[in-house]
Amino acid sequence: MNNIFNRLILVVSVLLVAVLLISCGGSNPGLSGDSSGETENLAASGSLTGATDNTGLSGDSFGETENPASSNETSGGSGGSGSSDGSISDAGSSNSSQDSSGNTTVNSGSSGASDGSIDITGILELGLTDASADYQAVYITVVKVDVKMKNEEEADEEAEEDSGWITVVEPRQTYNLLELMNGVIAPLGAGELEVGEYGQLRLILGEDADGSANILDEEHPYANYLIDSEGDSHELKVPSGFKTGIKIINGFSITAAQATELVLDFDAARSVVQAGKKGKFLLKPTIKVLETVESSTDGEITDNEGNALEGVTVSAQFYDPDAGDLKDQVTVESTTMSTAAGSFALLLPPGSYNIVASADGYLPACQEGVADFSGEYSSAISLTPAAETITISGSVTGLDSTEDSAVLSIRQEIDCGSGPVMIEIASVSVANDSDFEDIVLPFETGLISYNLVASAEGKVTQIILDITEDTELEIVMGTVQ
Repeated sequence: MNNIFNRLILVVSVLLVAVLLISCGGSNPGLSGDSSGETENLAASGSLTGATDNTGLSGDSFGETENPASSNETSGGSGGSGSSDGSISDAGSSNSSQDSSGNTTVNSGSSGASDGSIDITGILELGLTDASADYQAVYITVVKVDVKMKNEEEADEEAEEDSGWITVVEPRQTYNLLELMNGVIAPLGAGELEVGEYGQLRLILGEDADGSANILDEEHPYANYLIDSEGDSHELKVPSGFKTGIKIINGFSITAAQATELVLDFDAARSVVQAGKKGKFLLKPTIKVLETVESSTDGEITDNEGNALEGVTVSAQFYDPDAGDLKDQVTVESTTMSTAAGSFALLLPPGSYNIVASADGYLPACQEGVADFSGEYSSAISLTPAAETITISGSVTGLDSTEDSAVLSIRQEIDCGSGPVMIEIASVSVANDSDFEDIVLPFETGLISYNLVASAEGKVTQIILDITEDTELEIVMGTVQ
């Protein structure tokens, strides 16, 4: 009897062990998932395998701090959309809506398929930065940013309809462009897009500012405006041609389960147009798209005694003496201003540049520079006080409408290290039938002369050579024959 009883106990024990093994044989939170789409949570990971990038705006690029403890490594599963602070939020599946014009709004969400299938979407991350301008502040209000696929561009050409735009982000925020210099980037947001080739972006500016205060600790008086050196606010009127959006022709690709980063480099100096009487301004946005924010050059500006100089305009330029049009001989890729410590930083596509420094009361200086991914190149530029100054003033006529404008580029020949090249010292945009404010330039008799190049779309480029004294100009833009 004892033997039978012992055998029963043994059988029951074996059955209990079997039940325990079966119950533990499912998913194990501490083990990585297989190809069926199970998920491994790694508290400090943040990398992705075969799934959507879970970060909204990366900390490396846009100055945001990621939350490592919130990151997930996902294999075949869906990831959450990124929030503006770099943390992860579980937004569920992405969704979109379409208006009557055929334009679409997408909401950021997960792009991985729950059954472990291949992702067919990727993430577009957008940021905003700025070149320098000679004002205390330049404010713009961004409502949203749209994009359009290349196949939609072709369809629009055939149908002659402005449809097919996809809204990626809707910041609805007022930005001071002059706070976005020296590598500072404001995150506009991130959105999920279908994999493919895109050809255009469209920036929609608002008519109402957000509820924040400006640099004078006052409520924004306008949605888009500038504050001049005396603290006065001037509305920036947006020409009718831009009210349907600022269209930027720039191709980019969206790859499955990857994030594409684009930075909109808003050139405030060329975008603000002097119009009519003094104190009237138009906003005609000049925007470049940077497809990487990891390539840059930096440096320090001092006077001839080694003291740091603040507020020096620093730009990266190309010189092409063989350009067919005089206006294209000098190209300004990006501009910034030095800080109180004399330092500067420029976000640039990789390449070689002429790094130009200019400031009121100092002779311009130039060095050859390189922008690359290592970030190891740095310029040290010293400026010498100018003995005197000269002034250029005048007016612009001959354009087709009061909303048209001409760009006046003041240039000087200088040696940046490998022989004489032409550089731009200053520029101003002027509307038709308008006077432009005095352009004050450093001067030294016998050493410096300036050229002024005036250009406008559809007009003949003009050049005034060898300006060596106070000059008032009446610039009449002629039509291209």
